[in-house]
Amino acid sequence: MRVDKGRMFYDYEETAIKNLMVDNCFLLEDIFVTQDVCKSREKEQWVNVLAKKRESESF
Repeated sequence: MRVDKGRMFYDYEETAIKNLMVDNCFLLEDIFVTQDVCKSREKEQWVNVLAKKRESESF
């Protein structure tokens, strides 16, 4: 984790975030990369994740 101007960032790459989600019981719906929309950061990319928490199994 890093802090930049009071904001926290985790800087995951696509493979690492996939593993984190699966290991923590999430169902991945989609993962995609987008460019930052701010002119001063247009070379930065963001990994976006759509996930659902898995329902616990009933016994």
